[in-house]
Amino acid sequence: MSLRSKLTYIVVILGIVAIMISTYFMAGYNRRILIDDTLENNKAISSAISISIDNYLSELVNTTKTLASTPFIKEYVRENGRRFESLNQEDRDIRIGELNEKWVTTNDLNDTFIQDYISNPAAKYLREQFKVIPNLYGEIFITDRYGGLVASTTKLTTFSHGYKEWWLASYNDGKGEVFFDDRGYDSSVGDFVLGVVVPIYDDGEVIGILKSNMKIFSLFNETIKDYYSLYEPGLIRIARTDGKVLLEPDKQPLSTRIEEGLLSDIGKDMESKIYRDENDGEMLFSASPIKSTIRSTDIGFGGSHESIDHIRGNAGDNWMVILTTPAAIIDQKVLKLIKEFLLIGFLCIGFIAIFTLFFVRKITRNIIKLVDFTKEVDWRNLDRRIEVRTDDEIGALANSFNDMIVRLNRMMVSRMELMEEIDRRIEAEKKLQRLS
Repeated sequence: MSLRSKLTYIVVILGIVAIMISTYFMAGYNRRILIDDTLENNKAISSAISISIDNYLSELVNTTKTLASTPFIKEYVRENGRRFESLNQEDRDIRIGELNEKWVTTNDLNDTFIQDYISNPAAKYLREQFKVIPNLYGEIFITDRYGGLVASTTKLTTFSHGYKEWWLASYNDGKGEVFFDDRGYDSSVGDFVLGVVVPIYDDGEVIGILKSNMKIFSLFNETIKDYYSLYEPGLIRIARTDGKVLLEPDKQPLSTRIEEGLLSDIGKDMESKIYRDENDGEMLFSASPIKSTIRSTDIGFGGSHESIDHIRGNAGDNWMVILTTPAAIIDQKVLKLIKEFLLIGFLCIGFIAIFTLFFVRKITRNIIKLVDFTKEVDWRNLDRRIEVRTDDEIGALANSFNDMIVRLNRMMVSRMELMEEIDRRIEAEKKLQRLS
């Protein structure tokens, strides 16, 4: 193998080794950067979605409060509340229990007793709200201060509500409080329902409770779709802190759970981490709490374990927006960067190899001239000189070689002269011998 080839191969091999080492460290560095950036981005997205949902929930509360504060509703509740005022608590409980029994056992919606509550002026007024905000309400109803039904947009499961958690929480011992009733998936409505419960005040006194059961999946889905381009192909879920998933694409509500390894990380604060799923796949996880679902001094939140027609939320559980992204997505991006880096690297090596070959040829041209000259020079042509005019080691070598030829030529000339002198002396001796 020629010197030119050896030098070119060495440069190419060193270039390949350098590119491979650089690629390894570049891939690791870029993967860490992409993971950190994705976690930060997911954090921001999950926080933005939770804030948007909080804003929606605040709007629902304000809408329900406005409805409960209308003069017509307050007057109607005040008038109907007088039906039980003359009774003591025991008699009142008995009377409400009798009405509840009659309500539960009456299945005919056209029955006069049922119609007195679902078609009275207040019920019709509430039903008008369905037209104001279509596809939002599952049902709206009002109770008096004792939990007895006053008006409803539909026939409810029970007439009496004063013993229920959401009612007691909103009544709040007569002080009143806004309460979110996490009902879960309501089979009677056919949607995931959140009850917004507000007290009806009259001169600062709680005279009744208004509850709007709202179908929130459509609201949540619209909010999530607004951010789809930012988190795709990740997965957005809304889950309770007990692990049950409220909203997940193509899944029945409350039919799936958050991975067990993440439950300890789901709380009241934002969290981002990397974990491995059940298939040992690396996942990026970010969670942000929906503040409105965290019990505070202004708003209560909760539910019960069981119900006839729906799966309720569990008291003490708040909601979280959870965004998960497969780390394989990051690996695909890193792989793309590696391919681009290697392509550029090998193109550079190709250019370097061509340049090296050209440069090596230029460098070795004088060496080859020296080699060829050494093959051509012998004692018959010691007057020849190699023409190499460079200020490097090869030029110095050529000058040394020329000096050596000069010295060798002198030696050969001296040798030739000596040989000629010897021949003359031998010839002279022969002549002397013949004369003697």
